[in-house]
Amino acid sequence: MRLSLAVAAAACFLSSAFAVPHSWGRRHHAGGPDASGGKCGELCTTPECVIGSADLLSALNKSASPCDNFFEFACGGWIQSHPIPDSKSGFTQFNVLSDKNKATLKRILESPYSKSASVPAGQDAQDKSNFEFVQTLYKTCTNETTINAAGPAPLVALSADLDKQWPNLAGATTFVQALGVKTLFSVFVDADLVDPSVTTIYIGQDGLSLPSPEYYQDDSTLDVLHTAITTTFSLVFTDLPPSITNWTQVADRVVAFESRLANVTLPADELQDPKATYHPKPLSEFAKASPSFPWQSFLEQMFPAAQYPGLISSNTTIADQTPQFFTDFEKVLGATEMFDLELYYRWRLILNFAPSLGATWRAPITKFNQALSGAKTEPARWETCLTVVDSAIGQIEGKFFVDAAFSEASRDAVSHAIDGIKSAMVRRIPQLSWIDDATRKDAILKVDSLVRKIGFPNYTLNPTELRQQFDGLEFDNSSYFGNTVAISKWQIVDNLKKILKPVDRGVWGMTPQTVNAYYNPPLNEIVFPAGILQSPFYRAGLPSYLNYGGIGAVVGHELTHAFDNNGRQFDKDGKLRDWWTNSTSQNFVEKAQCFVNQYSNFTVTGPTGKIYNVNGDLTLGENLADVGGLNRAYEAWKADTSSDNSALPGLESYTPEQLFFLNYAQVWCGAVRPAAQVQRLLTDPHSPNNYRVLGAIQDTPAFKDAFGCKAPSPVCALW
Repeated sequence: MRLSLAVAAAACFLSSAFAVPHSWGRRHHAGGPDASGGKCGELCTTPECVIGSADLLSALNKSASPCDNFFEFACGGWIQSHPIPDSKSGFTQFNVLSDKNKATLKRILESPYSKSASVPAGQDAQDKSNFEFVQTLYKTCTNETTINAAGPAPLVALSADLDKQWPNLAGATTFVQALGVKTLFSVFVDADLVDPSVTTIYIGQDGLSLPSPEYYQDDSTLDVLHTAITTTFSLVFTDLPPSITNWTQVADRVVAFESRLANVTLPADELQDPKATYHPKPLSEFAKASPSFPWQSFLEQMFPAAQYPGLISSNTTIADQTPQFFTDFEKVLGATEMFDLELYYRWRLILNFAPSLGATWRAPITKFNQALSGAKTEPARWETCLTVVDSAIGQIEGKFFVDAAFSEASRDAVSHAIDGIKSAMVRRIPQLSWIDDATRKDAILKVDSLVRKIGFPNYTLNPTELRQQFDGLEFDNSSYFGNTVAISKWQIVDNLKKILKPVDRGVWGMTPQTVNAYYNPPLNEIVFPAGILQSPFYRAGLPSYLNYGGIGAVVGHELTHAFDNNGRQFDKDGKLRDWWTNSTSQNFVEKAQCFVNQYSNFTVTGPTGKIYNVNGDLTLGENLADVGGLNRAYEAWKADTSSDNSALPGLESYTPEQLFFLNYAQVWCGAVRPAAQVQRLLTDPHSPNNYRVLGAIQDTPAFKDAFGCKAPSPVCALW
């Protein structure tokens, strides 16, 4: 997701000496006397400051030089004291806060309903009903006795229903896609990129069981996939398919087909440009690329005429996300026997729903996922179930999280930071000589038009409106598997029916308890769920420089996404169009290449010792947002005349500027297992955490000034 807040005025001078165990260069203060109007140099001894200071100090590795490896200096102690749990592929500050939020939700859902003060008059019964709705899903998931007693029968029955669809390819594809199972491709409804007030149907490549097409070039990984297929089939089913003498033969055919599909699947770095993944055309034209697939019949079943009268015809607009894939897909389909498709579809169904079975039957899928991530054990069952609840009905669950954990003060603080960072961006844009006057004017208008969403949706505290968001979804208190099927079906229907309505600008893409944030280009909005408005991102009662280095940088990150290599292509109204002049666009591309080259030189080591380079093209948007967000947060802090820049106990030898950057870095403290690191390099548009710190500070002159590091000029500069 897209991520980045702000804090003080002119630099503060602290009375204490700059005492460090090694030479970092000269002590540097960036400005003159304090112009903030707030506290500067006073020692804060409140409990919040004492605890906050202890947290910062305990994370440090003072034996490292901040100029040589700032990530190790800021996070070495934290990483040493926070080993990766066996059930996780990595462990970061994000995980710590997410685990805290989960612990809050666990306590809530394992306790009787308790009415909160947020419930409007006359809605007590609905609020309690909503709680029981969430609790039912959680309880059926955690009731492993009942789940184990059901055995594999629910999945066998679902698979038998799929078998009835063959040899009708359109019918079989509709069956699995209506369950949220991606086979061959994905189809969904979303805002039209050119006219974001309306929705359109998107179709794009999908359907691989491994994280990316590159995995299919590695024999050892294919062996892992092969074993998962063989073992799961043998556990779940008793009868072999016709002409098959053992389950290994099924795995052979499925892996071979997926390998052919992977050969024509585009890698993640070729899917970053919104123009490259938006090709609207009539259905008749779209179908010409792969005529062997019954496109119109499939779409007529996905959008039945009874619910969608007149929607599907040869003239229906389809936004083709991957034209080259569908051209090459025709060759794959033409060379594939129907029987192989039947086996592949059954495997994809199993991969999606076997995790809803008892421990014995889901074990091969668990081992498969662990092999890809490096995790060693399953998470605690309650933790798994909270993840299920969050992905299914997280907005309703979020209401009870908000009651327990949200502070309006955090909303006010983030809103204040947004104001400051928007102002910093407006001041920054005229300073950029590579932007012409016409583009500069429109860029400032885009900043001014930015929509902010903080905490949770407007309907969260209205129990009736909240339940209406999930109208039609019901749970059975005796069948967890049945509930997961119901959720999958409902989510598909809920998405597809958006084609009948204008875009709902009140929808959130994250739940309130999520520890993340995002920028949404078609709506030109930045969104900050309640879950991230806590330590280490935001801490009430601590000096402003820490909060600007934390949540401030998150706000700046999201705002900068409006002007990264993707977001810049959308205007202030969220329309995908060429609103930049050709000369300014060319200047952007040339300057952005510096970031591509910079980050492509960073490396990680895989589980076998192989060295992998960060993909500077795939991560460009996030890297630009990290660098721009950090710089805007710093500038906003310096311009904030209301900031509190008190000193912290035990940290008096550090300047506010240094502590700003320390807190920024410590937000990213963490470690990731090598297998998961490789997976992220191939699929995740974010750079590894250590390089999100090291890359950003390389391009931030104020960091080098703060620590007296050499080479004060940034490596790369854009925003």
